[in-house]
Amino acid sequence: MIMDTIVSSSNQPALFSKSINLRIVSHIKSDDKSRNVYVTVEFQTGSSMQTEFILKLTDEDDPFFLYELHLNVDDFKNLKRDQGVLVDFNAFPQHVIDYLKLCIRDQHNETTPSNGSRFQLQLVNDEQQFTNQTHLRVVEISSFKHLTHLSLLVTSANDHEIKNYLARRLQSKTTDYNQLSNDFEKLKRELESTQLDLKEKTTNFQKLKLEWDSNNNQIVGKHMQELAEEKEKALQ
Repeated sequence: MIMDTIVSSSNQPALFSKSINLRIVSHIKSDDKSRNVYVTVEFQTGSSMQTEFILKLTDEDDPFFLYELHLNVDDFKNLKRDQGVLVDFNAFPQHVIDYLKLCIRDQHNETTPSNGSRFQLQLVNDEQQFTNQTHLRVVEISSFKHLTHLSLLVTSANDHEIKNYLARRLQSKTTDYNQLSNDFEKLKRELESTQLDLKEKTTNFQKLKLEWDSNNNQIVGKHMQELAEEKEKALQ
C-alpha cells in the first residue's frame, strides 16, 4: 500500500472525530498499553486533485503522538484485494466509521461475553518483522478467537510533519481564542447596555413610586378630611 506524505486537509469538515480507547500492541514488549486517542476520518480532495480517505490518530495530552493514513483509489484497490473488502471506495469511510463506533461501544468492556463478542481498536507495531510498520486494526474478540476485520497501515509523523501539525493546532486554537474573545466582548457590551437600561428603568420606577405614594397620601388625606366633616355634620 503506497503511503502519501502527511499534508493538511481542511477543505471539508471531518466525517468522524471522537475519542476512542486504543490498545497499543508491541511484538517486542510483552506488556500492552492503552491510551485514549482522537480518531478522525476525512474524505478529502488532496493536493493531487484525487479524492483521498484520510485517517488520523492524535492525542490531546501528547502532541508528538501523530499517525496518519492517506488512501486514494489505487491504494484502496490493493487493500480491497488483500483484505477481501466488498464495498467500493466511496462507501468505505462509512463502514470504517461503523467499526469505530462498535469499538467505542465496547471500549469499557474488559471481559468478553460468553454468548457474544466485543470490538477493540488496536495499534500494532511489527518491529520483529524488520519493516517497522504500524497497523491500525479493528479486532473482534470472542471466546473462540481474535478476528481482524480491518487492518490499515498508518505512518508515524516525522519531525517536520509534527511541526506542521502543531502549527495547525496552534492556529486553530488561536482562531478559537479570538472568536471566544470577540464573543466575550460582545456579551460584555450587551451586559453593560442591559445594566444601564435596568438602572434607568429602576430610576423611573422609583420616581413613579414616589409620585404614586405622594398622590396616594393626598387622596387618603382628602378622604379622611371629608369623612371627618361628614361625621361632624352627622353629629350636629
